[in-house]
Amino acid sequence: MSQRGYLAVDIGGTKLSVGVVSTTGEVLSHGRALTPQVNVWQALQELIREQIAISNVGLIACGVGCGGPMAPHGELVSTLHIPEWRDFPLRAKLQELVQLPVYIDGDAKA
Repeated sequence: MSQRGYLAVDIGGTKLSVGVVSTTGEVLSHGRALTPQVNVWQALQELIREQIAISNVGLIACGVGCGGPMAPHGELVSTLHIPEWRDFPLRAKLQELVQLPVYIDGDAKA
């Protein structure tokens, strides 16, 4: 596992998208799923685990685009299109899952 890369996550109202990108910008793996009405965190975890396994690279960090509103640095998100996510601790949950630095920004900017 000498190749290194970044985990990229897009959390949208209609789809969840996760990919792994090399340090040179090459897309190494990519997957998407419809955003479910409930249990969004479980669906996102499965997609993340799947893409990490497929890419088989050493990951450096995780970047996330997510709708708001959110607290600074994505500590808590209250994504309007995911009703079960009110004050959801997205950053902490992702850090626990992937054991990487996690950077979250609004999906309009990320």
